[in-house]
Amino acid sequence: KDDSGKPIGPDNQVLPTDDSGNYIYPVIGPDGQPLPTDSTGKTVYPVHGPDGTPLPTDASGAVIGPGGEPIPTDTSGKPLSKDGSPLPTDNSGNYVLVPTDEDASITLPTDSAGYFIYPIVHPDGTLLATDSTGSYITDNGEVIDKNEEGKPLGPNGEVTIDASGKPIYPVRGPDGTPLPTDASGAVIGPNGEPIPTDASGRPLAQDGSPLPTDSQGNYILVPSDDEVTKLHSTVSSGIYIYPITHPDGTPLGTDASGSYITQDGQIIAKNDEGIPIGPDGSVLPTDDAGNYIYPVRGPDGTPLPTDASGAVIGPDGEPIPTDASGKPLSKDGS
Repeated sequence: KDDSGKPIGPDNQVLPTDDSGNYIYPVIGPDGQPLPTDSTGKTVYPVHGPDGTPLPTDASGAVIGPGGEPIPTDTSGKPLSKDGSPLPTDNSGNYVLVPTDEDASITLPTDSAGYFIYPIVHPDGTLLATDSTGSYITDNGEVIDKNEEGKPLGPNGEVTIDASGKPIYPVRGPDGTPLPTDASGAVIGPNGEPIPTDASGRPLAQDGSPLPTDSQGNYILVPSDDEVTKLHSTVSSGIYIYPITHPDGTPLGTDASGSYITQDGQIIAKNDEGIPIGPDGSVLPTDDAGNYIYPVRGPDGTPLPTDASGAVIGPDGEPIPTDASGKPLSKDGS
């Protein structure tokens, strides 16, 4: 405060007041200096282009995008992308305009090969570092690969932005292994459905909250309480044991480690994500509750058909009877 008790700002001047007489303290930018305000009194946050240069402002103080229009902001003045999500920030805390495919030709710089250099961010929204050519590099200094269109590729060789230009953030399962993606790049959860994302592409939990991240910044799919009852036990490797049932819904038997086994005592195989696979090497189908269904096999080893209730159909076209545990019985009840 000054000698009269009035509050002063970082520039040692008495703070301005609003129409109600409240003193207004400025927002401090990444450089430690107060940010300007526009004609309405909202803070003007500087926005940098993909090449790191600040974008211009108009007479009112609004930041102007590549199309000549002001960049939209939220009620506090923070800049937004076209889809309404907050713009990402670079390592210095500056907002960075991430262009969409339709205006990429206007806003994106190009590398020595003539490819557009698409902005690439860490899971927390900060931009990756670049080398002397402007190409983005990993934390260990390796240039990030691109496809024939110049779009960045992840460690698995998949494009890291989707068709709308939103980043595709990899998600790991509880055991730390990356979850699979479908043809569009969407990350697929244990139930076979794409994991939901917010407007900026960041993955969300079932309750709509952002997924947590590990110490390296990777998003981790944490099962909900309902899913925990299905994924309750783990083998020594830490991979979740997904529930597997007979076609009629009764659970398969398990061995001492908790792994599900076939009727002849063989442990059911899993793929790299720990998801159970059938005799044909394909991921098992699931029922409405998300349980994986292991087929009953005939003498030739091929799966036997089932009716609408899940009962196995025998050669005579009739359901094969089972005991209380789901094991099939012969005609004499043995």
